[in-house]
Amino acid sequence: EKLTSRNDLSNLTLLKLKEFISLRNLLKDSLAWCPNCIRNWKNDKKVIYYPLIWLLKPVKICKEHNRFLIDRCHVCNRTVDILRRQMIPGYCPNCCSILSKGDETNRFNQAEMNWEIFVYENMEELLTLNPNQIDAKRFKRTFINELNFINEEYFNNSVASFSRYLNTPKSTLRYWLNAINFPSIENVLQV
Repeated sequence: EKLTSRNDLSNLTLLKLKEFISLRNLLKDSLAWCPNCIRNWKNDKKVIYYPLIWLLKPVKICKEHNRFLIDRCHVCNRTVDILRRQMIPGYCPNCCSILSKGDETNRFNQAEMNWEIFVYENMEELLTLNPNQIDAKRFKRTFINELNFINEEYFNNSVASFSRYLNTPKSTLRYWLNAINFPSIENVLQV
């Protein structure tokens, strides 16, 4: 911010949400992209970039093009580092191929796509939150209360049944129910 004379650069990060969500399993290990977006930006002579939402681990689709993101170069079949020296956005840093090509078949069933759209829209909303308008402690306390309510109401207070339903270890679920740990964003979306 000193170098740019801007005081809003933190809005380009997830730093403002650190009190609301667990950082565990939040970001992908490598880049994922929509070849259609890259192709359109290139053809329209627009700036090619990787939206922050594509870096979030739960996000697997491009909602605009109703397709899954790609995470391997179509030429060298290697993953692309999120940040690498001398990287050119829209090009594979391993083989220099343009990332606007890829699997066009994109097979999915509608139920799967509906889930991915739900995830995308919730993550998009999360990115637009103004943390100054939300009490983080109250948010977490409300979530834990709701989690306990679900366990009591739908699983007869059986941690074993609830954990099987969520496909989560019982010990992990107990930590959540007792507010010892807070679930990852993927777990929050599942709940």
